[in-house]
Amino acid sequence: MTRTKTRFEELSPDKLRWSCCPDFIPVASSAEARPCEEIIGQERALRAIQTGLDIKSLGYNIFITGMVGTGRTTTVKQLLERLEKGDRTPDDLLYVNNFKYPDEPVLIVLPAGQGREFSEAMGRLIEALRTNIPGLLKSPYYAERRDAIVETQQKKQREILQRFEEEVAEQGFTVVQVQMGLFTRPDLIPMVEGQPTPFAKLDGLVKEKKFSKEQLDALRAKYEELTAKLEAVFESLKEIDEETRALLKSWDEESISPVIKSGIAEVRARFAFPKIGAYLDEVEKALIKTIEAFKTQKKEDRDKEKDRDKPDDFLEYRINLLVDNSDQRGAPVVMETNPNYVNLFGSIESTYSRVGMGQTDFTMIKAGSFLKANGGYLVINALDALVEPGVWATLKRTLRNQIFEIQNYLQMYLFSSARLKPEPIRSDVKVVLIGDASIYNLLYFMDEDFKKIFKIKAEFDSEM
Repeated sequence: MTRTKTRFEELSPDKLRWSCCPDFIPVASSAEARPCEEIIGQERALRAIQTGLDIKSLGYNIFITGMVGTGRTTTVKQLLERLEKGDRTPDDLLYVNNFKYPDEPVLIVLPAGQGREFSEAMGRLIEALRTNIPGLLKSPYYAERRDAIVETQQKKQREILQRFEEEVAEQGFTVVQVQMGLFTRPDLIPMVEGQPTPFAKLDGLVKEKKFSKEQLDALRAKYEELTAKLEAVFESLKEIDEETRALLKSWDEESISPVIKSGIAEVRARFAFPKIGAYLDEVEKALIKTIEAFKTQKKEDRDKEKDRDKPDDFLEYRINLLVDNSDQRGAPVVMETNPNYVNLFGSIESTYSRVGMGQTDFTMIKAGSFLKANGGYLVINALDALVEPGVWATLKRTLRNQIFEIQNYLQMYLFSSARLKPEPIRSDVKVVLIGDASIYNLLYFMDEDFKKIFKIKAEFDSEM
């Protein structure tokens, strides 16, 4: 059998390379060329993502599947950045002290930017009161009225004591102060021949036949009678003391009330919101009753360097600006690359005293990525959300109920004794999960809540 030899045409070098016709290039130079900014070959996934972003109803969160390297994260980032900025900027979120139930801080929601203004206004109010009220308390007007109250009450006490001393003198006794350890107490001593003579000495005189036993028994009977009256007198004196304290407190409140009401009225006029009005009412009542804190301001200023660790006397009037959207324009877009519980849902921090007791307050409530994305969009990795303790259950519960509650992460493991229950926050977050098809299928078939919460699936093809 003979084999026929095939002869191939020999090619010249110019035929071994491709040459582009200059007429095919729409620009004159590379300086005029523009890079492609769109995702190529993923039209179906893009339509699904855009649909999920456009639908604002409950449950239309997005789960993006596809192999690593197909442009999932890049696509979501570009789409969210290109959203119309006409979306309303979310409100500011603030926590304030609950004067009736301090363990349940009150939530205040204000238009974007006004949260910071309200916090600064309350700070200026407190500082102004710390300056003005101590000056008022040192004024002659305040001191004269206070001294007049004290003098009037002391005069009542002196009159009661004088009447009692006259009655005691008629019965042959005098009032003396007897030392009892570190304290002194009033007592009655018989007067014999114009000299105060204790009963112990009278007993000795009776033994020496210098004083009759009948007289001693009569003095003892009178002593018991007068002692009962002495107790009644000092009860009256205590009542006058209580009355004096009440009158002084009433005068303190009356004198500082105009200053406090004037300062609060300015804040109230600037922030005409019902919840702020109710809060300022409680602030006014509490400030009027805390005059002692204002009286110590000068001393605290002198000892400021020594008392760095001393708690703030006016902490309950501070504002915790949880989420500040004053610099935000339109809906926020948050891409959380480390979605552990604290980073995602915030926390309630604690401090520990020297004896190891946990302490917390409403100013230690901190927001996480979820709250910072409230009113906007939150992008997280599905696998990270599943493996982090407590994240998936909390995320589902929040998206299902659209109510967010900040909890102390340590409380979940019973490591903390300091507990707060802040007022829940209405949540409006569009969550975008990024994962592969196996995670999606696992959740779809094994978690009955998943299909109700993530109704949009965008699948990125591995080929284009």
